[in-house]
Amino acid sequence: MITYLIIFAIIGFIIAKVIKEAKKSFLIIFCISIIAGFFYTPMWGLVSFGEMALGYFVVYFTKD
Repeated sequence: MITYLIIFAIIGFIIAKVIKEAKKSFLIIFCISIIAGFFYTPMWGLVSFGEMALGYFVVYFTKD
């Protein structure tokens, strides 16, 4: 399970670095989490949303 935490946090990190607008970033994160929810279970879709949001906020709070 730690592997998925790392993978989705890195995806959130990459989304934050590539896309500068917050609304577009969260829309992409939301869509990816819905897709993950379809492939696994809805609970894991929510968990993946939180993990990608973690990666996004690490970039957001550490930028100068």
